[in-house]
Amino acid sequence: MARPYSLDLRERVVAAVAAGESCREVAATYKVSVASVVTLTLEGLSGPA
Repeated sequence: MARPYSLDLRERVVAAVAAGESCREVAATYKVSVASVVTLTLEGLSGPA
């Protein structure tokens, strides 16, 4: 089973998207999937699901 992403990484991903980077750019920068970026961004904006 995969480990959850660290809080630091999650915060950086959300901040990068909030700063205007596309989900694909952020995914490539942090070496995570685009789906993870979308999920983390949605959770970051509205809290955990």
